[in-house]
Amino acid sequence: MTREGLNVWDQGQRLFSPHHHTFWFRLSFIAPLYFGLITLGYQFLGPEYVVQDDVRQHVVWMQRFMDPGLFPGDAIADYYLALAPPGYKAFYGFFAKCGMAPLLTAKLLPILLALITTFFGFKLTLKILPIPVCGFFATLILNQQIWLDDELITATPRAFYYPLFTIFLYCLVKRALFPCLTVIALQGLFYAPVMLLSLAILHIRLLAWKRRWPTLTRNRSRYIFGLMGSLVAALIVLFLLRHQSVVGASVTSQQMRNLPEFGLLGRQEYFGVNPLYFLFQGRSGLNLSWFPASILIGLALPFLPPGRFRLLQKLTPDVALLYQAFGAALGLFTLAHILLFRLYYPSRYTYHSLRVLLAVASGITLTILLEAGWSWLQEKRQVKVRLQFQQKLLLAFISLFTAIELLVPALPPVFFALEVWIEGSSPGLYTYLAQQPRETVIATLAPEGDNIGAFAQRSTLMGREFSLAFHPQYHKIVQERITDLLNAQYSSDSSELEQIIDKYGIDFFLVEHSAFTPEYLLAQDWLIHRSDQSSITLAIEKMETQPASLIFPKVFVSCATQSTESWTLLEAQCLTRDITTPG
Repeated sequence: MTREGLNVWDQGQRLFSPHHHTFWFRLSFIAPLYFGLITLGYQFLGPEYVVQDDVRQHVVWMQRFMDPGLFPGDAIADYYLALAPPGYKAFYGFFAKCGMAPLLTAKLLPILLALITTFFGFKLTLKILPIPVCGFFATLILNQQIWLDDELITATPRAFYYPLFTIFLYCLVKRALFPCLTVIALQGLFYAPVMLLSLAILHIRLLAWKRRWPTLTRNRSRYIFGLMGSLVAALIVLFLLRHQSVVGASVTSQQMRNLPEFGLLGRQEYFGVNPLYFLFQGRSGLNLSWFPASILIGLALPFLPPGRFRLLQKLTPDVALLYQAFGAALGLFTLAHILLFRLYYPSRYTYHSLRVLLAVASGITLTILLEAGWSWLQEKRQVKVRLQFQQKLLLAFISLFTAIELLVPALPPVFFALEVWIEGSSPGLYTYLAQQPRETVIATLAPEGDNIGAFAQRSTLMGREFSLAFHPQYHKIVQERITDLLNAQYSSDSSELEQIIDKYGIDFFLVEHSAFTPEYLLAQDWLIHRSDQSSITLAIEKMETQPASLIFPKVFVSCATQSTESWTLLEAQCLTRDITTPG
């Protein structure tokens, strides 16, 4: 064998050594920086009007921190601000006081959270298998998961799940009590489901397995962690219950079953779906990730035979934490189904946590398998045995799979397609509305209404994005507004229209030209799968039997302030001033 050949094999063997920590640690940050900077470039250098889907729900209203006069008397803004976890709201409020608008903070936040997750994910992995390249593999897979998904980039409370859960696991393997308790408190203040999961992990660690039977552990520190963690969590829960009282009681499981919004094709679809979908996908399912497929390699970790893989001997006892956390997640997933809706959606305990746990497990498994494969190739080379065709084919397949898993998810068209970005298509409308008084209210059934708060920072009466049924108190407001909006847009009675305009202080109606066909209403899930169907039935009946009596089609020219091929913006005062009751 040549000296160059020996150097190649030596370098390959060093790949799986416990050295070169700094090199692999720094290399781990390439993935979050790459995904983060590409995403930032899209937001700052891409379309003039672009916003992440969920930012429209959870962040827009916090622009009030910069300008308290925004969205005055807006029931939607009041609801979402009351619903926001106190820590999350304080986070955005702090940066607003520093002069950074919440919408700007939401753009910068994902890359910060990804870097924190990567830092602690690397440290956590090395506590389980002290091979630096293993930390690199784990954080690479983890970053692919959190960026190729509509979670981290939302900058909503659930985006904090990943760093807070990863930090908690690291503090646990470090046996750092007070940092662990601090993280539990932060979890409760930012996203309560992850706090409940952490608490479940602390308690499941009180069990030890002896001859395949569970028994209580003799590890005193675990009792201290469990007791102190429970105390901190209890205090946070008491605080949250007081905080959440503003939005009223949550929907019960029986109410959910009776509401079309939670039925098949409903706005918050839950019941009535295919049983397999119910178990594995949606808000009720485990929601295991399937792409990139490298994360599924972690499922093989418990089944690797110890005698055949040398690196298995280097696993520390902390590997048990992965199994304990997995068991805790499944336990809460099951409990959330039983206690629906008291613990929120069941998927909230598996969707995010399994991505972290499987990414770490996949990094470990991949390192073990690659080291075994490399050692096998080295043995073959030393005895000068040529590889068989099937063996070469297997190596080619592994190489191709690795290249696909690394390169394809990194292509911007791929991860942008998996994320949900909303590009504004009506810049003239946003500019015009932004110039109107801050008290301006726009009423519309058009999807464009969901974007007005983000792009024009003006209030809309109601929209699909905001028509939630999680709290009966708010759901009642939603239903009343949708009914009045339908009655107004399809009204043939000017006095009825005037009453609705005065009731909500409506300044403009944004009406799509295709809105006056039954198909238009029947295509919108948030309208047809709702509790009150009478207003939809009445509107369709008017369009089919009395189309000439409808007011809005008659005023597209006389009351228009803005117009395109798709929609017209009507001035509400023009309607009340110029239209009289027919007949």
